[in-house]
Amino acid sequence: MEAADGGAALEHARTQDKIGVVILDGKMPGLGSSELLRALKRALPEVPVVMLSGSAGIRDASAVVDGQVFAELQKPCELEELMRTIRSAIRATGRQPAS
Repeated sequence: MEAADGGAALEHARTQDKIGVVILDGKMPGLGSSELLRALKRALPEVPVVMLSGSAGIRDASAVVDGQVFAELQKPCELEELMRTIRSAIRATGRQPAS
């Protein structure tokens, strides 16, 4: 699923039955990525989040430390690196993405 902004992403997440992994862009229009991350983790605490960042580190490094972010990848990232990270997140949580 793809969302145009943070608010739409949160609405999608709240209405989907099964989400395996969330890929979150570090810069999103509307609801900011830090606020969206907190809301997603409240609504879906078991779903791993992979953060894509255009800078050398996410703005809220404590999100990685306290387990809110499974992994952070710097943009642009190679597709294979993203796929490895997604597979790793799914294995780590035992979740399966929606068909």
